[in-house]
Amino acid sequence: GVESLPTLWEAIRLRRVVRFAYLARGRDEASDRTVEPWTTVYRHGAWYLVGHSQERGDARAFRLSRVQGQITALRDMCEVPPRDRVRHVIDTISEPASRGSVLVRLPETGAARLKHQARQHGDGVWEVEYADEGVVVAEVLEAGGTILGPDDVVRLQRRALGAVIEAHHG
Repeated sequence: GVESLPTLWEAIRLRRVVRFAYLARGRDEASDRTVEPWTTVYRHGAWYLVGHSQERGDARAFRLSRVQGQITALRDMCEVPPRDRVRHVIDTISEPASRGSVLVRLPETGAARLKHQARQHGDGVWEVEYADEGVVVAEVLEAGGTILGPDDVVRLQRRALGAVIEAHHG
């Protein structure tokens, strides 16, 4: 997931091939992927790795929330294609099916990006659809909001807040 971004950024900078287990959409088991990483991109509320899949012999976008376990940078080196080729792959990333929705209380001012994709319920309460629980929790916290439900996402928010408090106050 998102915790692998620093590893990916370093691999991209050094032009190192990466390997990871990936749970493709509609599959029950993860399979190993060896990828020449070109860039990472945030699209439709999720992070993606864009690169050349050695298994598929073609350019692909890998959703980071589908990566299982660690991403490993290999010794093998790779080239990055021209920018328009990378851009073309980024443009093929489609909106993931939404996994659910959360009720959130958002501050009166700010949170414009979240409000843009949300339905207003009145009284400062909004309904936000999401594809990835971790991403929606981070977005709501960054916007100064509070998740009101469902309970499993409220618990995830509490854990995230606890981790932030612990990190800042040791």
